Amino acid sequence: MALSKFKLCPACGEHNPPALLECKNCETDLTGVRLVDEDICQPQAR
Repeated sequence: MALSKFKLCPACGEHNPPALLECKNCETDLTGVRLVDEDICQPQAR
């Protein structure tokens, strides 16, 4: 199972496709934002 990668907007938290340069929700610049995996955003089980 492949994890999907996305850019997490630092302003609003929107998950954006990797190719976008601006957040689709709030238009924040995403050019310096790293790609993250879905598992990074999931709460850790204890």
